[in-house]
Amino acid sequence: AQSPAPTTTPFEVASIKHNTSGGFIGINVQPNGRLVVTNAPVADMIEVAYQLQPFQLAGAPDWVMRDAYDVMANGEPDTAPLAGAGTPVSPTQLRLRELLGDRFNLRMHMEVRELPIYALMRARADGALGARLEQATIDCGTNQGPPSGPPALPKPGERPPCRMFITPVSIAAGGVPIAQFASILSRQVGRSVVDRTRLEGLYAFTLEFAPNPVAAAA
Repeated sequence: AQSPAPTTTPFEVASIKHNTSGGFIGINVQPNGRLVVTNAPVADMIEVAYQLQPFQLAGAPDWVMRDAYDVMANGEPDTAPLAGAGTPVSPTQLRLRELLGDRFNLRMHMEVRELPIYALMRARADGALGARLEQATIDCGTNQGPPSGPPALPKPGERPPCRMFITPVSIAAGGVPIAQFASILSRQVGRSVVDRTRLEGLYAFTLEFAPNPVAAAA
């Protein structure tokens, strides 16, 4: 279903530990080449590595969805963000694919299925942005975050630099591509979201919404 992905060098060192403490769930890549995964199930790592949404992953065993892991992996310096569907895959995502195959014995194949989608578009004909969306001035190429461990949780009302912070009722970002936001939005609406805003560069925003009644009842 997809053309062969380009090759890249694997992670130099990777530490994987079963997480039993719970807490914040995150998958972040730093410009120095370090991938930091915190309390994430393997399913989340598969979705990031292969640019999938949860509803596009089928046939996985229960433990892939249930068991959470912490991963620290060092690779070559990489300033490319974790790319969503429809955008070029980043070197870190290629390394994560290899790590999943090597350390978790992942074997998968692609199938073509017809599914409905949403398109993310500008609401105003004049192209003006809303009050809670603005182009970010931060340089994420030099923002390397903490030297180790998960990134610090943002303070109330704060937009985390160069990443997104997601709760059941909000998404806040301090500088991410709109295509990456569209990928995260797909998880919230249960349907692929394609970016048709034609907004280039990094953006800071705050999005608030009503909680999903189905998720709240689960």
